[in-house]
Amino acid sequence: MASVNRKFVCLVLALAAVSQAQNGERMRLSLRQAIDLAVRQSAPVQIARLGALQAESTVKSVRSGLLPQLGIAATAGSEDLNLKALGITAPGLPTSTGPLQQFDLRPTLTETIYDPGLRKALLASRERVQESRWDAVSVQESTLLAVTGLYLEALAHGARIDAGAARLGAATARLEKVYKLVDAGSASRLDQVRARIEVDNESRALVGFRSSLAIKKLQLGNLLGVSADTELELTESFAPPRPGAMSLSAAVSKALEERPEMKAAQARLRAAIADKQKAQYGRYPIVGVATDFGRMGNSPWNNMFTYTVRGTLQFPILQGGRVEAEVSSADAVIRRTCEEIRSVRLQIEMDIHTAAIELSAAEEVYESAADAATLAQKSVELATDRFENGLSTNIEVVNAQEALASAQSSAIQCVLDYHLARARLAKAQGSIRDMFN
Repeated sequence: MASVNRKFVCLVLALAAVSQAQNGERMRLSLRQAIDLAVRQSAPVQIARLGALQAESTVKSVRSGLLPQLGIAATAGSEDLNLKALGITAPGLPTSTGPLQQFDLRPTLTETIYDPGLRKALLASRERVQESRWDAVSVQESTLLAVTGLYLEALAHGARIDAGAARLGAATARLEKVYKLVDAGSASRLDQVRARIEVDNESRALVGFRSSLAIKKLQLGNLLGVSADTELELTESFAPPRPGAMSLSAAVSKALEERPEMKAAQARLRAAIADKQKAQYGRYPIVGVATDFGRMGNSPWNNMFTYTVRGTLQFPILQGGRVEAEVSSADAVIRRTCEEIRSVRLQIEMDIHTAAIELSAAEEVYESAADAATLAQKSVELATDRFENGLSTNIEVVNAQEALASAQSSAIQCVLDYHLARARLAKAQGSIRDMFN
């Protein structure tokens, strides 16, 4: 436990130093760097790891029952015995003896030679440590998926800002042309109002995108364990989808071997089996040995060397049905854990298939969404030409601009959905880092 406490204190001091160094600074982060930083200092990850460390101390506690136990005992005192109170009477016999001086100083050593139940308890505690470690890995993977999601959403907001800024610039340029056309008598005041409304709408949308990006960065920094005063600069590019083939059967097989949830459930099953064996060994004898040696006499200066060596054999005879009850309870835990493993298997298969469907859908939709954005941009240009040449009002321009904003938003969302599906697929297979392969 002292070792665990030292590790905890060192971890807290290290994280405090990192947090202090990051306050008020600018931090450039790629997605891989964000994931590595989350592994090192994200609070949910560290809390899960400390839980695993606590489970390790339980193993040491159980193992101590199988190791030699050494102690030292010292007694000194004076005793006066009343023989009459003890029922010892005889003519001429005094009623009391003493005072008797006593002194005893001796180390004691005990050792359990054979206790199969305790050995199975040690095995069960070790398996529970493995379960805690895999549970910590599962928490880490979930945290990394959340980090990836926030990072990608921030990139999406950055892409929306770029597209919105471009639309705002085009709308502002058109407004200036409308002013000139109104002065020249080629456009109406209504066209001027529509152009002004278009600029205001794009301005408000841009403010919304920027505030959303700032919030996503704050959320990402919080999950990474970074101070809110630290400005995050995301260096990753918002790349379009890269279609590729995948084997569902291979992905499922890999997930069943590597998912931390499955490994934790399997460790839990092994611990339950060890618990059942421990209960069954409750019918077996326990063999031990104990010895002591030291000085005994009536004072520290008047004593002699003595020792004792004895073996112990504890053989259970009647236990009131305790063993049968513990075995029955362990059987129920084993059956429940087997059902949990089956449930985890089904969940893994569903996660893989769901992520594969989302990935395929994002790949298919992106092409049409990108084409729609290109056509919408062309529509804005054509509508603008018609308006400037006096062939129509700027209603067509405004409608085309709204269609462009919608098409660009759809294309950006398709890219976001694609990368999120990739992250979910990697997490479903056991490691979020697989998305970088």
